[in-house]
Amino acid sequence: MSSPLDARGLSGAAESCYASVTVPSSVESIRLAAGFIVQAARNMRVPAASDSLFEVAIVEALTNAFKHGNTAQRAGASIVCELELADHRLTVRILDQGAGFVLPPTPEWSAGDVATIPVSGFGLPIIQGVFPVVRAIARSGGFGLEMTLTMSAIPPTTSAVLDEAAGGVPDAGAEVRHKEALLKTGALQNAIFTSANFSSIATDEKGVIQIFNVGAEQMLGYAAADVGNKITPADISDPQELIARAAALSLELATTITPGFEALVFKASRGIEDIYELTYIRKDGSRFPAIVSVTALRDDHDGIIGYLLIGTDNTARKRAEEALLEAGALQSAIFNSVNFSSIATDEKGVIQIFNVGAERMLGYAAADVMNTITPADISDPLEGVARAAALSAELGTTITPGFEALVFKASRGIEDIYELTYIRKDGSRFPAIVSVTALRDDQDSIIGYLLIGTDNTARKHVEADRKYIAQMLQEKNVELEAAKSVAERTVERLEKVERLNKGFLSTVSHELRTPLTSIRGALGLLASGAVGTLSDEVVEVVAIAERNAVRLMALINDILDLERLETGKIELQFAQVQVESILRRAIESLSTFGQKHGVTVEAPEASSMIWADEDRIVQVLVNLLSNAVKFSPPRGVVTIGVVVMEGWVEFRVSDRGRGVPLVHRRAIFERFRQVETSDAREKGGTGLGLAICKSIVEHHGGSIGVESEEGSGSTFWFRVATASGRNQDSSVPLVLFGSPLVAGGGS
Repeated sequence: MSSPLDARGLSGAAESCYASVTVPSSVESIRLAAGFIVQAARNMRVPAASDSLFEVAIVEALTNAFKHGNTAQRAGASIVCELELADHRLTVRILDQGAGFVLPPTPEWSAGDVATIPVSGFGLPIIQGVFPVVRAIARSGGFGLEMTLTMSAIPPTTSAVLDEAAGGVPDAGAEVRHKEALLKTGALQNAIFTSANFSSIATDEKGVIQIFNVGAEQMLGYAAADVGNKITPADISDPQELIARAAALSLELATTITPGFEALVFKASRGIEDIYELTYIRKDGSRFPAIVSVTALRDDHDGIIGYLLIGTDNTARKRAEEALLEAGALQSAIFNSVNFSSIATDEKGVIQIFNVGAERMLGYAAADVMNTITPADISDPLEGVARAAALSAELGTTITPGFEALVFKASRGIEDIYELTYIRKDGSRFPAIVSVTALRDDQDSIIGYLLIGTDNTARKHVEADRKYIAQMLQEKNVELEAAKSVAERTVERLEKVERLNKGFLSTVSHELRTPLTSIRGALGLLASGAVGTLSDEVVEVVAIAERNAVRLMALINDILDLERLETGKIELQFAQVQVESILRRAIESLSTFGQKHGVTVEAPEASSMIWADEDRIVQVLVNLLSNAVKFSPPRGVVTIGVVVMEGWVEFRVSDRGRGVPLVHRRAIFERFRQVETSDAREKGGTGLGLAICKSIVEHHGGSIGVESEEGSGSTFWFRVATASGRNQDSSVPLVLFGSPLVAGGGS
C-alpha cells in the first residue's frame, strides 16, 4: 500500500540537514509520519533518536496538533512537520496549515510572535522528556509547535540520504527494537530509574541483565557495572526456590520448565501477568524476600525483546510495587499491568496519564480524568485534611489540604509511601498504598508527579483477621496458663502420692516378707504332717493358705524388684551373651509350666550375640512366655522369633490367644495393670510382671511393645543392643520339634 505522506528526504551538509513531511489527519498517517521523522533524525546522526521515547514524543506532539489546531475542523486538512539540524541542535517544527491555532487562545497574536506554551497542553511531561525547549509559534497561515533538542558534543560524521528509490516511506514499526529500547533517557525515565523504592532489572531475551537501576543497586549491593551484560536475575536468586518454582510450574502447566531464568519468566513469556515472591541474594551473601512483577517486553511484531523484573523489598511491609513510567516497549509493559494504578500528573496535579490498572481499580476511563481532575479529587477529603495537618506539624510549614498534601514530601525530594483511601467512580472506597515520585526535567525543575498504587484491601482484611486471631490466642493463652498451673499442681500432688505409694509399698513389702516366710514355713510343716495327722478338710485349708502365701510372697518380691530397678539399687551385669543361651534357659524354665497348660513353645536357632545382663533378659523372656502360655488355648503354640537388625536384636513372643484390646495396649506396661480384673484370680499373676519387663529393657537402653489383633492373638516384643562388633545375621527361624529348644507339649 502506498504511503499517504508527502515526504522529502534529507538535504544539506553533515552539520546542517533538513527534512519535512506533510501529514494528513489520520491515525495511520501520524504513525507513518512519526516513523519517517525518527528515521530522518537517525540519519542525521541524532543520538536521542535511537531511543523509543523520541518517537513517543513525536507522536504525542502530532496528535495534539491535530487535536487542538484549526486543522481538526477542516476535512482533508494536514499539518507539516519539519526537521532542521544546525549547530548541533535539532529543531522539530509542527505547523498547522489552518487559519489559526486554538491553544493557547491568544487572539492578539500576529505572525512572528513567539511564546512559551503552557505546561498543561500537548502532553508536555512526555514531550519535554526529550525536547527541553518547547515553544508555541505564530506564523502566516497558522500556529504550531517548535521543539528544540541540544545534541551531543560529538559532531555528526556524515550526511545521509533516505533511500526512496522504491518511492516508499519507512514504517515506524519496521525496525525491531532491541537493547537500545531499554536505554535510559529524559525526565520520565530518570524518575523511574532513580527511585530507590523499586529494583528495576531489564534483560535481553536470553535473560542477560541490560538495565540495573539505582533501586536494584541499593537493594542488592551490586553496581550496575558488576552485573550488566554478565549475569541473569537467576544468578542473584535462591537456587532452591528456583528448583521448587520450576517443579510447581511444570506441574501446573503440564510442561517441563528448567530451573533458572526460564522459571522466573516462563509465565510472562506466555503473556501471563506474573507476580510472585522470591528470595534475592545480595552481593555480601545476605538474603531478603522480594515481591517481583515480571513482564515480557515486546516489539511491534509482538516478538519478545527482553523481560522487565520490578521488585520491592518485602521486609519493609510490602511497599508499593511495579516500576515507574517509561517509553516504548518498557512503558507498554508497565502501563498494561492491571495490578498497579499508575497516575502521572503535570506540576499542578492535573492528571495526564491514567493507566489500565488505575481504570480497573477506580472505575474511571482515562478520558474521564485526564486534563480534568487531580488525584486529590478521587481521594478521601477528610484524610487529605488530616494528612495536611500532620505534615504541617511534622515539617513546620503550612500545607494546604488537597493535592499539595499528597505530593508535598515528593516535591521536596523525599521518597514518600503512605496509605490513603481512594474513592471509585461508583462511590465505593478502598484502601491503597501509594508511592509518590516527582518527575523532573534536565534543569531539575518539577514537571509533574507519578503516583503508583496497589489495592491494600486484602492486606487490611488479613490484618483484621490477624488481630482477631491474636486476641483469640491471647485469651486462649490465659486459659492455657491457668490450665497449666492446675496441671502442674496436679502433677506435684500425683508425684507426692507416687512417692508415698512407693515408700508405703517398699516398707510394707519389707515388713511383710519376714513374717510371710515364717507363715509359709509353718504351713509347709502342717501340710507335711510334722505336727501330726490332719483331717482332709484341714489339709485342704492348709494347702489353700500355703498357695496364697506363695502368691503373696511373689507379689512382694515383684514390688521389691521393681523398686530396686527404678531406684538403681540393682546393678546390671553386662556382658556378651549368646541369644541361643537365653532362649534355651527361658524354655527350660517354662517346660513344666507349658506342659501343665498343654501349650508348646517353639523357638528358632540363633547365633547372634547381645550386650546384656543375661539373667535379667531371661527374666523378661520368661515373663512374656508365661503370659503367652497362660492366655493360649489348650494345645496351643507359642512362638519365639529373633530378628537381627543393624545394632539391635529383637525378641518376639507370639501367641494365638484372645489378644489385647486397643485401649489397654499402652497402659498394660504400667503397675498393677491387667486386661481383665478377673485375670488375677483365673490366670494368676500380680499385674507387675510387664512393668518389671519394661524397666529391665529400658535399663538396657532398649524398647518394648505389643502388637495385637483382638481375638487373633498377640505378639510382645523387646529390643536390646547387639554385642559390640558381633552383629551377625541369625539363621532363618526354624521350628524344632523334640529338640532341647522345644518346651511343653501337652496333648
